[in-house]
This record gives sequence, structure tokens and C-alpha cells, in this order.
Amino acid sequence: MQGFNATIFAYGQTGTGKTYTMEGKGDDPSQQGVIPNSFDKIFATIDADDTGREYLVKVSMLEIYNEEVRDLLGKDPKARLELRDAKKGGVEVPGLGAFVASGPDDMYRFLEIGRKNRAVGATSMNAGSSRSHSVFMVTVASMNTDEKGNDHARVGKLNLVDLAGSERSGKTGAEGDRFKEGIKINLSLTALGNVISALVDGKKHIPYRDSKLTRLLQDSLGGNTKTVMFAMLGPADWNHDETLSTLRYANRAKNIKNKPVVNEDPRDRTIREYQEEIARLRDLLQAFGGDPGGGRKWSALQLCWLRLCFSCCMPPGLPPGRVAPDDGLLAVPQDPDDPHEQTSAEKIRRVQTIQSHFHRSPSKGPPRPGKQDGPGEDGGGDAGGDAGGGASGGAD
Repeated sequence: MQGFNATIFAYGQTGTGKTYTMEGKGDDPSQQGVIPNSFDKIFATIDADDTGREYLVKVSMLEIYNEEVRDLLGKDPKARLELRDAKKGGVEVPGLGAFVASGPDDMYRFLEIGRKNRAVGATSMNAGSSRSHSVFMVTVASMNTDEKGNDHARVGKLNLVDLAGSERSGKTGAEGDRFKEGIKINLSLTALGNVISALVDGKKHIPYRDSKLTRLLQDSLGGNTKTVMFAMLGPADWNHDETLSTLRYANRAKNIKNKPVVNEDPRDRTIREYQEEIARLRDLLQAFGGDPGGGRKWSALQLCWLRLCFSCCMPPGLPPGRVAPDDGLLAVPQDPDDPHEQTSAEKIRRVQTIQSHFHRSPSKGPPRPGKQDGPGEDGGGDAGGDAGGGASGGAD
């Protein structure tokens, strides 16, 4: 709702309740899973927003069956789709249908259609075992208009993933198509584990392309997304090895550090970052004895100078030669007994170098390389400049 990307997925051995956790069971509200509950949360948040922001909600649902991508809401749910790199980054699925939802009931209906089209099969461990990985995608776009009539838009995407369970053919008794499906499922989950391990270890090459699943979840695993993983465990003692493997898997996954950002217009992001920086600088000024509530308007140049002074680890003082009680500059009282102001000669020199950029004569502009300001401003030549510099300066 705030413009971030997010992913929630369930991982674990077959028969441990992944689909039940994500989708729930039946129409009983107490048996609803993560996906139906997210529908209610999304539209409850939209209804409670009284800021005048407009929203558009779209949904899609696909599955990865035997390394084939299928649109579960399409006219032909068995038609094969391809993955490709999007122009703006990430991965897209050309031909994947996206449907507008006006309320939770529409989203429930789309989820039910996708359930019926998803590949399932019976094994010795689960009568309704999921034979594919499914992804229910919710895209929320919102826009508001400021006082000047400018539109500001942001887009957030929620991926709700129900992974097929890892399985051992000796326990599931899978044969024929079930056996082939199990091989593909295990291969894709192994690729997912390899990607997680590579991200945690900080390797330069991340094998996202080893599987359709890892490529589809590329941004969720190591990019611009907030991600939550459910580790599903079996209570039976004969599942001890699988349970231990799932816990190790989850322990590696939680060490991944993503850096999600709001999906908005780059100009809006720049303005917001400047506003946050100004607020931070005002807090710093107050901490060093300034008065941010004194009613004084600060220019961007003054705030930039303040930031540079703090970056040099020295409390800001007024630039030399520009001190006046009412000249509009920031006046910060300095205390010689304050340990923060007992800086070394090197730090003082760095700050003076920075300050020199803020009190040059505006008519002269920045000095050219290899020259220094001469004693005269109008007709004098440049002392120590290029050959003939004095003559040219006098001619001017």
C-alpha cells in the first residue's frame, strides 16, 4: 500500500500444510489462509484512506509446472508462457493476464478459478499434493494530486507464493508422472537453495537462471522486495531429516539483506529524499545548540554548508568574514569547553577549505587551475598564473 514490493512464501516438505497456510480451507473465516486475509487487509486499508488518494488493484495467478509457466486465470490454463527480462529491470511474463478487482469478493473469485486450474495429484503422503509452484500476484497502484495540480503515483506488488513440497520418492510412492513431477520440484527447490546460499555468502554470480522459480523470484530473493518465509515442519519422527533440512534452509534465508525502496516517480523520490535530509540537518542543528524553531528560513546553500561541516566531524561555525547578527546566516553558539568542538588542526583545515567555497566574490567565479587571486580586483594581473597572465589581466 505504501509502494513497496513484498513476497510471502511457504517452504517445507510435502504434506506439512503449505497450501493450507497460504490459501486456507473452505469458506470458514476461521480457516482462511494468508492469501484471503490479505484481500481483506488491502481493501480495508483503501476504505480507511481519507487523503483523496485513488487506487487501482489488479491480480494475476500463475503456476510453474515441470519448469513450464502457465496462466491459471487465462482461457487456456495449460498454455506455456515465457519469462523474459523487463526493460525497467526485473522479470516479466508476456501474455500473463491481469484483472482489475473492485473488492475482496472479486479477488476470492479469481483465487478459486486459479485453484481449480492448478495441477494437483495424490501421493502416499498427501491426497491433494500440489504438483506445481503457484504465485498469486497483487498489484496496487495509487495516485494523488498536490495543491499545484501535479500527480504523484506509486506502485506496490505483492507476490503470494505456495511452493510445491520437497519429497522423496521412497516415502511418497510416486510413479510415472508423479515421479517426474517430483524430480522437477526437487530440482527447482535445490536451485532456490543454491541462490539463497550464494546470496548469504556474498558471491558475485547468483544462479538465478538455473530455474524458472528462482528467475521469477529474483527480485524477491536479492533485490527490491520485503520478503517473509514460512518454514513448514512435519511433526512425525520419521520426518526428522526433512525437518532439519527445512530449518537449515530457513536459517540461511533469514540472513539475506534486501534493500526495498518505494516504487515511485524518480522526481518524487528525489524531492522526498531532500525533505528527509533537511529534517535530519535541522535535528543536528538543534543537537548542537541551534534553534530550528526560531522562525528563520534557511536557504538550500546554507543547509548544504551545514551538511558539509558535519561531514567533516566539526560543529558548524559561521564562515570567516561573513559574521553579522542579521545577515541571514546560521549562527550556532560555540563553547570552547565542549569536547565536540576541540577538533584537531587537520579537521579545522578541512572545514576552512570547505568554507572558502562559500564566500568567494560572485563576480569572479571559481578560480581556474594553476592561478591564484591577485591583489587587485579590477585591473591587476593574476600573480603566479600562466605566462602573460598579468598582461592580459591589465588589458581587461
